[in-house]
Amino acid sequence: MTKLKHTYYLVEGHLGEDYFEKVTDDPNQEYFIQETCDECGDNDWIAGEFDTYEDGLKTIKYQNYTPEYRNEMIGRLKQLR
Repeated sequence: MTKLKHTYYLVEGHLGEDYFEKVTDDPNQEYFIQETCDECGDNDWIAGEFDTYEDGLKTIKYQNYTPEYRNEMIGRLKQLR
């Protein structure tokens, strides 16, 4: 297993683009990530948490992504190593 420098969340962005967020020691972090947007009433959602490259790949592959977007997210994951 390839350990990453940090633990990350895979977050489903409510504006259409998913992203990785470094997990911090803030006990309210999950709440703030998933807080309801004042403008549209929707919210981002934490889809998974991982601390190895391989677990990050699994988390990405469990998402309902198109092949192209999956490859884009894998590319972003590679940048976290």
